[in-house]
Amino acid sequence: MTAPRLALTTTRERSIELAEIVEAHGCQPVILPCIAVDPAATAVLDSVRARTAESDWLLVTSPRAIAVLWPAGGMPDVPVAAVGHATAAAVDAAGGKVSVIGESGLAELVESWGDSADGKTVVLPHSSLSDLAPLEALGDQARILATAVYSTSPIAAADDPVDAALFASPSAVTGWLRSRTLDDVVIGAIGPTTARGLTDRGHPPHVTASRPDFEMLIDITARHLRDRSPV
Repeated sequence: MTAPRLALTTTRERSIELAEIVEAHGCQPVILPCIAVDPAATAVLDSVRARTAESDWLLVTSPRAIAVLWPAGGMPDVPVAAVGHATAAAVDAAGGKVSVIGESGLAELVESWGDSADGKTVVLPHSSLSDLAPLEALGDQARILATAVYSTSPIAAADDPVDAALFASPSAVTGWLRSRTLDDVVIGAIGPTTARGLTDRGHPPHVTASRPDFEMLIDITARHLRDRSPV
């Protein structure tokens, strides 16, 4: 039986990194980038790096923020609160110091870590499309310095045939739907924000990862494909 074809819709660079994991789960990786990433201006990035070095905490919600700010490593010695193990791994690889890991998104991390931010200065580099509403739970107890350090823009997907497609952002969903449909495709979402983006467009996901982790999403999608296949 032919291995299921699983589309990776994040950036080409990240998709190449994930292809081996897809193969390990018995699927064929199909690299179909649906987003492009544009870093903020150099002056903005330099300012965020300088503020981070002087802050009490760095709050990071995605590996991409680390890749944009510290592509060659050299992160400052500041405690980091990271959303997800993939983000924590990116911090470690860049020489940072992870102190707290949130398993299920920004809201869960704020709930479990928020007391540690009391009276502290917290730098938060994020995407221009990030939902920062969970930070409202902190009230006035922390000084949050939030800056968009990159933006993502949708790009149309190629028309390679696939059995499933994985999405890690609403922008990737938009890119995919610019050129093709999701009818008769198993749909995987990396978390609730992406799941809502799919549902709002009339394509609720078949599987949603319980934490922002690509390997988990690949695993549950591969199992879903196996479970629905005839014996």
